[in-house]
Amino acid sequence: MVIIAILVFPTVLPYFNQVAHGWQNIVYYREPSNIGVIEVYEPILSVRTRDHIVAMIDYAIRDESIKAVVLKLDTPGGYADAVEEIYYDLLKLRAKKPVVASVIGMALSGGFYICVAADYSYGVPTAMVGNVGVLGFPPPKFRPSEEIVETGPLKQIGFSKIGFYQLVNEVMERFLDAVEKQRGDRLLISRTELSNGGIYSGVEAARLGLIDEVGSSITALRKAAELAGVSQYTVVRLNDVVEPPPPTWWWFSSESTISDVRNIEDLEDLKPPPTLYYIYVPPSLEDDLEGFYSPPKGLAVMQGYSDLEFKSESGILYVDYSHQNAFSPEEISTLIFEVSSRRWVIRFLENFRELPSEISKPSSLVIISPTTPFTNDEIQLAKKFVEQGGKLLLIYEPARVNPTAINSLAVEFEIVFSGGFLYNLEENKFNYRNIYVAEFKEATAITVGLKKLILFTSTAIFSRGNEVAFVDNETYLSESQASIKYSPIVFNQELGVVAVGDQTFLEQPYSSFEDNYQLIVNITEYLTSKPNQGERQ
Repeated sequence: MVIIAILVFPTVLPYFNQVAHGWQNIVYYREPSNIGVIEVYEPILSVRTRDHIVAMIDYAIRDESIKAVVLKLDTPGGYADAVEEIYYDLLKLRAKKPVVASVIGMALSGGFYICVAADYSYGVPTAMVGNVGVLGFPPPKFRPSEEIVETGPLKQIGFSKIGFYQLVNEVMERFLDAVEKQRGDRLLISRTELSNGGIYSGVEAARLGLIDEVGSSITALRKAAELAGVSQYTVVRLNDVVEPPPPTWWWFSSESTISDVRNIEDLEDLKPPPTLYYIYVPPSLEDDLEGFYSPPKGLAVMQGYSDLEFKSESGILYVDYSHQNAFSPEEISTLIFEVSSRRWVIRFLENFRELPSEISKPSSLVIISPTTPFTNDEIQLAKKFVEQGGKLLLIYEPARVNPTAINSLAVEFEIVFSGGFLYNLEENKFNYRNIYVAEFKEATAITVGLKKLILFTSTAIFSRGNEVAFVDNETYLSESQASIKYSPIVFNQELGVVAVGDQTFLEQPYSSFEDNYQLIVNITEYLTSKPNQGERQ
């Protein structure tokens, strides 16, 4: 009697096949067949998470008993570099063994990036799929110090403002390239629509070719076995087989922070910029009624600039800073320079009642991104200022505040700043929010000499026929998702009011793009000119 001992390991179940062959039983040994499962159920926001996933992929590549891998996903993505490493390692795995993705919760942004590396993909009907895009946090503004000696202007920050825009755009293009390459003819959605960053249900994602079918993780296991050509197999959860790497000092200090990431602000605090993410996190909640402004890191709120005056006798430009206005003087230095070079005084109003009720010399008023509404007395004071021949410039930055406060005054001059922002997915400068303006109403003091502007996160302005600059038909307003001939610049010559739905164009280096500086010059010329016949005296 022959006794055959079989040692069975928990994750390896070999079996034998006996075939009668004459007087002798021939025993054939079959290699064990396992289907590995890799579960990614968290944001990829730590070295430990990244390395654990990479280690599981490497294990699946090297272990000959693993015939295919199912990638179970419920993740919003994470650091761009970590996601890219996982994506490329999955492609190496796929070159040797079938990989099937199963979206049981979300595969958003970076989660979708790694999903497309699979040969085949499933999602439950209510899965959330897509959100193609990049979040980038640029480095803070560099301020030289005598206490630190650096060897170059980019040594401490790494990127110029425009250089970082270009980087984010390049990273986005690689993401889109990966989706189009891996999904191929199965993809039934345009590159432009992908760029929108939309989230799709599992049903919709399957219809559009972002995934292959609606199905569960069990369906994904069967598909993996089919692609591997095995009918009997053991499921091996690689998260149990492969130990996570040991914690590092950084992991101990950051793990609780990672679990607290709930919005963009939390993400920004997680790691010092410059940082790039393929991740979905919602924006923070804001109080739309108050429009409260918190200045970005590195931006000082102006305090007491009554001494920032340029002595001359030609006229006075009043700059409102009594409504928690969301800007600092250095951000409007181009406007200050142009006005002061025309021998005008620049006077900041920390109390709006300091605006004169009687004008004795040429005067103009600039109001930039207020965060608190104007009172009725302040509105009447501003109207009286304009009625006496004073000119008014209204500037609003949608990236910093909502339009409630500025509209409390603007409506008195038949002007309304829209909520939301303008964007163009087809033609833009580095980013979909950086739009071109190339159509102008002729023969106005504000548009003379302009051929093309680039506005960086701007909004539409509505007025009674006083719009003077227009975007093209491919430019949309985020609030309505509609495309019409929006105008971000309004000029009411009769009342003496100019309105611009962007303030970034005043800053360097943005003021040097296309004809942006000419727009600044035109606005300055108008503000410092004498009232003409069409304006109220």
